[in-house]
Amino acid sequence: GFIPALVAVGWITIFHQPYGNWFRSHVVSWSGDIGIDGFVRDMKDMLPVLTLGLGVVFGFSFDTTGPRRIRRPADVHATRSSTAPVDRKATDEPLTAERGTAASDRNTVTTASQRTTPEE
Repeated sequence: GFIPALVAVGWITIFHQPYGNWFRSHVVSWSGDIGIDGFVRDMKDMLPVLTLGLGVVFGFSFDTTGPRRIRRPADVHATRSSTAPVDRKATDEPLTAERGTAASDRNTVTTASQRTTPEE
């Protein structure tokens, strides 16, 4: 997919070069011969968008993540069974201790009317 995009964007870019040279004169001549010169002229304002799009196509075409590994059902099963078992009692102990502390604090809270002053 990258090569056709490169050819199309390169064609339009070379067509709109500000100074004439061998490449530009050939591209302008060939565009007129095959009847796309009107389209290529209209794409002048879109050159920044076309070059950005070409960069995106380049990035997705040459992805460097490496080959994809096919996972067989045996690999999936081995990954799931290799996790350590969870001890629910050990994981709940901190929460249980906090609940007990909060409950005992609630029972010992006194209101302002229950407090006594040292003078009494």
